[in-house]
Amino acid sequence: LISSAASRHELSKAELLLGRTGLYKILPGNILHNINFIIGHLIGLQSREDKALATEMIVNISPHFFRWAITQIIRWENNAVPDNMIRLHGTADKIIPFPNDGNIIPVKDGTHFMVFNKAGEINSILQTELVKIP
Repeated sequence: LISSAASRHELSKAELLLGRTGLYKILPGNILHNINFIIGHLIGLQSREDKALATEMIVNISPHFFRWAITQIIRWENNAVPDNMIRLHGTADKIIPFPNDGNIIPVKDGTHFMVFNKAGEINSILQTELVKIP
């Protein structure tokens, strides 16, 4: 699991508030296109290349997909976390804050965008961890 919540309890307060209040239902589908700076800050864009890639991704997100994805996150009810899961999480993730759990491999200064801008480090960690699996 990379840069993701393992259970509902790890979702941020903002995500849970969106769900409880129903605000996510009235968000315009094209909201991402209008808040690039905020999204960039939250997901942790660090370079000009990060910003170009994220902008391309944001521009191509379907408003219908965006609304569907938000709905799925808000309604997610999982509380069970498998014991044998390999978890990597960035210590600087603002979307899903770093959970203080001993079973997580921290990626120092990793953000929610770390699968792109720390791909080499993540691949190295995965190679090390995957060979440990019987």
